[in-house]
Amino acid sequence: MKKKNDRLKETIREVLAGIIFCGIVELLICLFFVGGGPLCISMVKIRSMAGVVLGCLFAVGWFFHMERSLKEAVAMGEKGASFHTRKGYAFRMVIAAAFFIVVAFTKVIPFLAVLAGVLTLKPAVYLQPLFHRCLLKFGGKEEMG
Repeated sequence: MKKKNDRLKETIREVLAGIIFCGIVELLICLFFVGGGPLCISMVKIRSMAGVVLGCLFAVGWFFHMERSLKEAVAMGEKGASFHTRKGYAFRMVIAAAFFIVVAFTKVIPFLAVLAGVLTLKPAVYLQPLFHRCLLKFGGKEEMG
C-alpha cells in the first residue's frame, strides 16, 4: 500500500510541475507578445500575466479537488462511487462557471489570460510521463516497479 501512496504523491508532484512549467511558458508568451516588446511594461501585460497566474492557481485547486474526489470514490462501492464522481464533477463545473463569470464581468483581468492559465491542467496531465522521466533522471531516483 505504501508503494501506491508513493506513486500517487509522485504523480501529483509531476502534474503540479507540469502546471508550473506550462504557466511559465504562458508567462513568457505574455512577456514577449502582449502589450509591446519584452522591455515594455504596460498594464495590459501586467494584467495578462496576473490572469495567467490566477488561472494556474485555479487549475491547481481544480486538480487537488479532482484528486481528493477520486480518492474518496475509490473507497466507496460501485454505485456510490459513480454518484460521488458525478457530484464532484458538477461541483467543479459550478465553481468554474462562477469563477469565469466573475472574471468576465469585472473586466480587471483579461478573460482569455485566465482561461489560458486554467487550461494549463490539460497539457500538464499529458506531459506527466515526460516529467516523470525527467524527475527520475535528475532526481537520482530509481524507477518504482
